[in-house]
Amino acid sequence: MLKKLWKNWNDKNDAKLRAQHLTRDAELGKPSQATLNSRAVQAAYKGYWKTALAAIDDGAEVNQPIHSKQTFNGNAGSYTFEDTVALTSVALQERNGAALAGLLDRGANKDFIASHSTNGRERKQSLAEYAALNGQQDMLAILIERGVAQESLNGALAVAARTKSYTPLVTQLLDAGAKGYEAALFAAEEAKNSDAILLIRAAQKKNPEMPVVEKDARFDTLASVLGDASPEERAKLLAGLQHKFAAANDGRSIDTPAATKPANKSALRP
Repeated sequence: MLKKLWKNWNDKNDAKLRAQHLTRDAELGKPSQATLNSRAVQAAYKGYWKTALAAIDDGAEVNQPIHSKQTFNGNAGSYTFEDTVALTSVALQERNGAALAGLLDRGANKDFIASHSTNGRERKQSLAEYAALNGQQDMLAILIERGVAQESLNGALAVAARTKSYTPLVTQLLDAGAKGYEAALFAAEEAKNSDAILLIRAAQKKNPEMPVVEKDARFDTLASVLGDASPEERAKLLAGLQHKFAAANDGRSIDTPAATKPANKSALRP
């Protein structure tokens, strides 16, 4: 009952704020970019997502960074908290799936990395990691459906593995293709999370993680040279490469042609 009353009150104020914006814009014209951005952020923090999404439709930046800084002084000393989040972070904080989906449908970055620091000590957190940390299986499902990046999935798996009651999240992430098994196993082992350990080991056996091979920039250079060359130049380049490969396979210097083999022993005499 209270939840329904809250929703009705919130929807009423959301509609009221949106009506005020429409009246103002009809009289004075389209607001500046900064005003639209501010509208979206202020409405989002109040939970007025119809107004926030309307501001984005009117031109507010869906991926605008939201910075905040607060300093608290106490008996234990001074603490300065600095955060950089996004509108998607706010939707996750409110556990509002409709708002998150609405933002993603409007081009929000599903792999946004939030930054949080305390007295200069910074930590990073993806949207998927935040959802995993707070047990938001429903919000994770929205991110996974939108094709969240492998790195975000891996990070979320390690986060979920640290909490024994998050076994459904671990299963959800593994089913979605999360890997980073070693980091996830370490997290689960530290937490003595037996269920997560068994699930991760089973996934590791069934779908092993392939080592990442670093890309050699020389291949890009070679491809660029061959791509820009004329057919005649390309033929000469390829012939030269074949000669070097053949020389290397024979154990000869790739810069020196093979020496002529003498016909008989007398050819070796001075």
